[in-house]
Amino acid sequence: MAIIVVLLCAAVMLKPALEDLGRKDITSAQVGECVTDPSQGSGKVIDCGNERAKYRIVDLAEDSPECVKVAGAESIYYENGFVACMALASSDLAKEINTIAAGDCVTLTEGQPRGSAAASASPGAQEITAERSPCESGAFPVLAVAEGTVPTLLSDSDLPGAEVCTGVEEPIDSVYSWRLERIIPPDGDRNPIESLRVTMAKDTNRFDFSLCLGDPVP
Repeated sequence: MAIIVVLLCAAVMLKPALEDLGRKDITSAQVGECVTDPSQGSGKVIDCGNERAKYRIVDLAEDSPECVKVAGAESIYYENGFVACMALASSDLAKEINTIAAGDCVTLTEGQPRGSAAASASPGAQEITAERSPCESGAFPVLAVAEGTVPTLLSDSDLPGAEVCTGVEEPIDSVYSWRLERIIPPDGDRNPIESLRVTMAKDTNRFDFSLCLGDPVP
């Protein structure tokens, strides 16, 4: 009986690897295809309806900064010059915030952020997520979008990160700062700029852009 149990456990553990035999590697993926989680090994192209589908490729870029403005992109995969802009396979792209502009609105909700690197400059940063929404009651109007900013979240200010909104004349209710998750394999040949960018994102409050938000719509 013990031998049977061991064999069953081994079969369960090996099943994903066996399923991936013959599948295209993530570096051969095309826009619209889904892939398994490349941070857990070699990402493979897989049917988007498969429960193992973690990301959907929403664009292929020349360099990682291009992904920041790709609608729905939440993560970037970078490997030896191959750059994929990815959304979670389960994401509702209608709620993306990458292409949001002044005059649009977002909702702020508690819970798991979109993408593992999402954060807000307000207290409780890692527990809030922003999503594009109609400008209806309770939604926050976007007054301005500040790109490539370095908010000082650990400050004595009553509104951490507000310095990125300098020049905005309307009253600011909150600042939502966000960065895309960077996934680079250990043997990936990252260029010096990308290496620095990943280090800064990991070690400091470095974000891809910040939303300066006004008072919620009554």
